[in-house]
Amino acid sequence: MHSYDFRTFCQQADRIAVERPGRDAVELRRTDSGWRMVEPYAAEAAQAGVSRMLDSLVLLKIVETYSDKYLLKAGRRRSDFGLANPSVKITVSKGSESVRVVLGDRVPGGEGVFAAVEGDGTMYVLDRRVLEFSDVGPDGFRSREIVKRRTGEIEMFSIKCAGGAMMNFVRSDGRWMCRADRNASADTPASGVKIEEFLSALVKSEARSFVWPVGASNEPQVATAPLLAGYGLDSENGVALTIHDRGLNPVRMVLGNEAEGGLVYALVQDSSAVVTVDGRLKDLAVKSDFSDLRVFPFDAAGV
Repeated sequence: MHSYDFRTFCQQADRIAVERPGRDAVELRRTDSGWRMVEPYAAEAAQAGVSRMLDSLVLLKIVETYSDKYLLKAGRRRSDFGLANPSVKITVSKGSESVRVVLGDRVPGGEGVFAAVEGDGTMYVLDRRVLEFSDVGPDGFRSREIVKRRTGEIEMFSIKCAGGAMMNFVRSDGRWMCRADRNASADTPASGVKIEEFLSALVKSEARSFVWPVGASNEPQVATAPLLAGYGLDSENGVALTIHDRGLNPVRMVLGNEAEGGLVYALVQDSSAVVTVDGRLKDLAVKSDFSDLRVFPFDAAGV
């Protein structure tokens, strides 16, 4: 399994299927922007999670190997180790070629899992993390990232509350300014401390749970108006945020109604997912006054 050819094959793979008995199969496809989940529904994939699963197949230690001839002499079969009805099947594909790895029972009292490659005459004992990284289901492969930016990369952002005017905030010469309209001469100083607190919470935010899509038989394929209205994410109720940086596409999200546990619903990932996020994010966006109320709104270094 750790041959150069197999490592290279996994590195160049363009499709991965993960099957588990009685549960939804997951299919991942490589795109120009990275891995995406296409089954059981379309969603952004967690790049690190997919890479971790592939790396576990080719980099983690093979604990033991047993040839089929050895098993036959010992009066044993692969089925004795859970490989006839595996707990996980991982099919890695590149073009028309595929390699399937099946995972069976855990080694009793050990740190390994029995495994086999279809068409190969060897049974392996692999590191248990191979099973842990693959037996996660659709939610485990979905990306929880919301704002793929660092605080220092953000040059401008806007907040539009339902029924209110859009407020724009621009970083200019190292200072944050509030721009109420398109006229730059009307800029007024904004509180850098409050803005940095908000942006820090924004870039650290992640999906706590996934609300849509989740593979339900009756769920819409796109974010429809009734779907958004049900979570307070429509234009009449939601709080719309847009973040800009240097050269990259803007990041947009909408914060909606309260959910349980101090969370709020959010429309994220190019309007492709409804998730829950920390409710503090909405409080900072709506309730914070970003105005710089100092009599002399200058930093000591700039005087």
